[in-house]
Amino acid sequence: MSLSYQNGKLEHGYINELSLEFEVTTMLTISKIWKDVHAQLKAGKLINVARKYKGTKSTRFIDVEKVKSIELKDRMCLKDLAFGLGLPITTIWKLVQKGEMKCHTSDIRSSLTTQNKITRLQWVVGKISASSLRGNLVFDAMYDVVHIDEKHFYMTRTTTRYYLLPNEQKPHRTCQLKRFINKFMFMATVARPRYSDDGVVYLTVKLVFFHLYMKWRSARIEKRL
Repeated sequence: MSLSYQNGKLEHGYINELSLEFEVTTMLTISKIWKDVHAQLKAGKLINVARKYKGTKSTRFIDVEKVKSIELKDRMCLKDLAFGLGLPITTIWKLVQKGEMKCHTSDIRSSLTTQNKITRLQWVVGKISASSLRGNLVFDAMYDVVHIDEKHFYMTRTTTRYYLLPNEQKPHRTCQLKRFINKFMFMATVARPRYSDDGVVYLTVKLVFFHLYMKWRSARIEKRL
């Protein structure tokens, strides 16, 4: 810029070239900086084009360890946690983004009694091959076991999302009770192929699905008995 400075003025079109070079959307920014430089040159001061705007950002010490003193029931959402810490919700969200805090989904698990643990251990011990008791313990390959499992599926869901055209009619779905939606069950069996003593395969199906469906009239319950 100083090379194009002559008689206190810049060359015509030089500000526009600088705005294109530094990708500045407006030429007023270049003009304002040049006015500050020109005033500093006249006063014989050191040229300083740093930003004068310091902003309103304030540094605040956040004690993250204070989160441990808040009960878990009061830490189920950002709003409750922010209220417990006395901080804005945006500050809590920034801590999560920085990795100083994390969101965890807790699943409830079944509690096992002492008898439950003993029963499970007995079932596992019963699967040890009898031929390996004298040497290294080997579990049974379970080639002669048929595995059965069932799955329940609801016929529909309470809320379903569809993508429609602007002039397309919205689907109308009805149900007698939303809390009791009909469901169906599939039972699946998995087994290895079976061979006879002659080597003939008499069971070739490895995976079989059965649909189970029953319909009956609900029994009437009379409270005044």
